[in-house]
Amino acid sequence: MTHSRRFQLDYDIDAIALANVSQVELWATTDQGRRWQKWGHDADRQSPLEVEVNDPGTYGFRIVIVGRNGIAGNTPSSGAEADVWVTVDHTPPEVKLLAVQTGKGARAGHLVIQWDASDRHLSERPITLRVAESANGPWTIIAEGLQNVSEYAWRPPATIARQVHIQIEARDAAGNQAKDQTRSPVDVRSATPRGRIRGFRSLQEQQSQNARKAVDYREPARFGFDESGTN
Repeated sequence: MTHSRRFQLDYDIDAIALANVSQVELWATTDQGRRWQKWGHDADRQSPLEVEVNDPGTYGFRIVIVGRNGIAGNTPSSGAEADVWVTVDHTPPEVKLLAVQTGKGARAGHLVIQWDASDRHLSERPITLRVAESANGPWTIIAEGLQNVSEYAWRPPATIARQVHIQIEARDAAGNQAKDQTRSPVDVRSATPRGRIRGFRSLQEQQSQNARKAVDYREPARFGFDESGTN
């Protein structure tokens, strides 16, 4: 798979000396082998063969060797298999940064980055996340090679700026990419654990409460007392 309209095909010539080769023809199909057309030939009869297509799509290619005697081998007919299939894809993925939220519970101290990304040919680990102090960058990678699981919990380092921008990039198997980012800065302090004083008690009051709780619960049997308290 490629996003380029120009590419090269490597090929081998079997069981025949190059001197006995008249032409190396390129045949192609754009409908899964139902119809084949001769696209041209390789002028120098040596691999690789450079190809250029006009439109995105899936192309099947096959080379046909024509000998000096004019006999061509393995000319494809309807239903024939291609030597190689090449998909040319110009369409970038669709990606949207949905939210950046403060983590809770086990994710306390994290910013949870949520997104949506889709493409017919999305790569296996297509997601890269970046952070910057300005909406115009420069950008620093938070994580790359992430699976498209829709969210990532990020713990900001202590040295990061108070407000930052988050960017997401999605890439497909052809190398097309798309990006999205926060429209307004994210307050990193929202991911910092916080506490709050909830009351006041004098030291003397606390000592009095502790004294009232200090009750001697002796075990009667240990000192030879019965249940009534007599020995």
